[in-house]
Amino acid sequence: MGIITASASGEKGHEQLQLIMQTLGANFNDDTLLLISGIKGKINEQGEIIHTDTLQQAKNFGNAFLKLLE
Repeated sequence: MGIITASASGEKGHEQLQLIMQTLGANFNDDTLLLISGIKGKINEQGEIIHTDTLQQAKNFGNAFLKLLE
């Protein structure tokens, strides 16, 4: 499982979501967690990621998520 939180801040919500999912027995690790703070400034009108670091983090997340599924 992977968890992505994308919001203006999202830190507390991201932490709480992790706790909830752990309680439910979800299988995830640090590589399948992604917090994107300040999302409005990191995507364009088409919803595409335009922030270089965030795009790389999303790619890393995707790769880690695929490995977790194997």
